[in-house]
Order: sequence, then C-alpha cells, then structure tokens
Amino acid sequence: MRDLPLELIFVLVFGAVALIRSWLQRWRNRAASIPAQAEAEAEGDARPEPFTSAQADGAAARFTAPPRPPPPEPAKPLAPRLPRRTRRFTRAELMPDRRAVQDAIVIAAILQPCHAKRTHDSD
Repeated sequence: MRDLPLELIFVLVFGAVALIRSWLQRWRNRAASIPAQAEAEAEGDARPEPFTSAQADGAAARFTAPPRPPPPEPAKPLAPRLPRRTRRFTRAELMPDRRAVQDAIVIAAILQPCHAKRTHDSD
C-alpha cells in the first residue's frame, strides 16, 4: 500500500464515487419506469378492434400536412423611450428636510478633506 502514489489513490476514490453515482441513477430510472410499464401492460390487456378501411382513410387524413399558420406579426417595442432628464436628482430629493441637512453637515465635519493630499508645509 505504501508503494501506491497518492494521486492514484485519489483517482481510484473519485472513480469509485462516479461509479456508485451512475449505479444509483440507473437504479432510480429503473424504479421510475416500473410503474409506467405496469400501466402499459394493464392497457395492453384490452383486446384492440380490427382495423377497417374507414379507419385507414381517417389515419391517412391525420398524416397530411397541417395548414400553415399565419406569419407572425412584427415585433413591437416594449416601451416608448422617455426623454432624458437633464439633472440626475434635485436638492429636495437629496435633503428633503432639515434633519437630513444636519446629518450631511455632521458627516462632512467628521470626514473632512483627505489629509494625504495636503502638502506638508500648508499649516
């Protein structure tokens, strides 16, 4: 066992997992097909009627080409295009009341301009 490389062990384990999964899938397909076969056998027990010439004419009429459907209508646009707004938002949308203005001032005071962009001797 010590002579086997680790990669070979991994390949064998993954191969075993793939084999088990394929067996389980095949087993599930068989289990699902058993009720369908039982129904087909139950329907097959009834004796079919003899085939007549009237049925042959009807069968021939069923296998003729169906009438062509009308051509599809041209595609309509989903929605009309709206004119572009010149401004993205208004002041009233940004700060609708006095409380929002106060919050904006507090945030600006806390953040302040970036100190990394300041020159060293500007104080």
